[in-house]
Amino acid sequence: MREAIVSIVHSDPHDLGFLSSRWTLGELRELLQWQRPITLPGLWRLLARLGITWKRGRDYLISPDPDYRAKCDYIAEIEREAKDSAGEIVALYLDEMSFYRQPSLSYGYDDAVTSPWPTALTKVTPSLE
Repeated sequence: MREAIVSIVHSDPHDLGFLSSRWTLGELRELLQWQRPITLPGLWRLLARLGITWKRGRDYLISPDPDYRAKCDYIAEIEREAKDSAGEIVALYLDEMSFYRQPSLSYGYDDAVTSPWPTALTKVTPSLE
């Protein structure tokens, strides 16, 4: 049962006919009625026992670009030049695709046991090392 629920919370709600962008407890209950009727508090307790928790999203991206580090170095160089130029050089950021493709930062259900992401995060900046 745990694997079935984890696969559901890792899937897109739209793929299973829901309109929300993140899973709600009510939607999960609707999908899990196959076993037996369950109340929302009962489902919450079941998820907690299975190690599936309500977690805050993380405010960072992992780039699949193989040139990511080189591009970060180049951006850092341009930022230094702009800062040192006393206003003669201006750094302008333009990134259309990730603005439209990234969901807003919010909460969602995730597997607390095998999640590869950190459990607490203050601020993440790209590491160039």
